This record gives sequence, structure tokens and C-alpha cells, in this order.
Amino acid sequence: MLDAISSVVSAVAAQSVTAKDEAQTKNTNTASKKQDAKTDKSDAKTAGFSEEAAVYEKSDSKDDSKDTAKSTVNQKMSKADRDALVQALKDDANARQQQLIEIVRKSMTGQATTWDKSQGLKSLFENLTVDADTIAQAKKDIAEDGYWGVEKTSDRILDFAKALSGGDKDKADEL
Repeated sequence: MLDAISSVVSAVAAQSVTAKDEAQTKNTNTASKKQDAKTDKSDAKTAGFSEEAAVYEKSDSKDDSKDTAKSTVNQKMSKADRDALVQALKDDANARQQQLIEIVRKSMTGQATTWDKSQGLKSLFENLTVDADTIAQAKKDIAEDGYWGVEKTSDRILDFAKALSGGDKDKADEL
């Protein structure tokens, strides 16, 4: 069914393009002749430049109306083809709408699950009690000279860089 719609749409598009190409070729030939006449008159002017502004050139309305009428007749589709095309477009729109709904549903479900987990962790930490020895050890570890303090942490970073460089001083600068 979709193949039939595609072939009809392609045929109409091809006919439309052919009619436009013929009209464009005709307009190009006319413009080319007029440009050649202008070029002959402006030999003294700089190459490719003209002092004249854009000039409106009226086209023959009789010839254009015939081309338009022919292309309009070629673009008409049968009622069955139009109905099939409309139905295919509606089906595609519905499929896209369902995809969007599914994306939103998954996103909302994921957010709800994460929220539920976070609320469980919150209640876990609200009831957490820490004894005085653990608090004292934590304070000692994050002090300036503690394991997680500035001095010992920077020493560990430098030792890591030296180990990666293999003792090569040039690589140490990169690290």
C-alpha cells in the first residue's frame, strides 16, 4: 500500500519538476539574450559589473498560464490515491505520537523509581547514629596532616604520577 503511495507521489513530483525545469529553461534563455544585449552596450564598464540596478522584466502571461494549467492537470490525483495518502499520513502521525508517549512513560517511570530509592536512602540516613570514636577518627583523617588532608593527598597524587611515568622526567611533566 505504501509502495503505491510512494510511486504516485514520486510521479507527481517528477511531473512537477519537469514543468518547472521547462519554465526555468525558457526564462533563462530569455534572460541570457537580454544580458547579452546589455553586455554589448557596456563594453567600457568593468568586467562583470553594471551600474544599473535590478530591472523588472514582465513575462508573457499567456505562455505562463498555459504551462501552469498543464502542470495543474498533471498534479491531480484520484480520490482513492488521495485517501490512501491521507490515511498513510494519519497512520504515520499516530505511530510518532505513540513513540513520544512511550518515551515520556519510560522517563516518568525511571524518575519515579529513582525518587522511591532516594526516599529509602533518606530514611536510612535519618536514623543513622555515629558514636564519638568514629567522629573523632573522621576529624583526625580530614585534618591538614591526616590521611585525607591536603599534604598526604597531594603526596599520593605525585607518587601515582611518578609510577605512571616509570621514572622518565619528561613524562612526569605531561602527567
